[in-house]
Amino acid sequence: PLRGVPIWMYLLSKLDPVTYGVDPLRQVSLQALVPPDLMHTISLNPLTYNVMMMASFSVLFLVPAVWLFSRQE
Repeated sequence: PLRGVPIWMYLLSKLDPVTYGVDPLRQVSLQALVPPDLMHTISLNPLTYNVMMMASFSVLFLVPAVWLFSRQE
């Protein structure tokens, strides 16, 4: 994950929507293999935070896309 990376790379990963989609997949796939007290070291954010960020990015990108698509003839 993002432990020990330079600060610029850490900040750049926070702007990447894929980060918030991969983290829940990692949590779900490793949930049966990793003890609950160690799960917070593997996951970057809580599941609800990841879902909220993915919804925010969806709105952020979908609204301009629909507007631009409706302008085309």
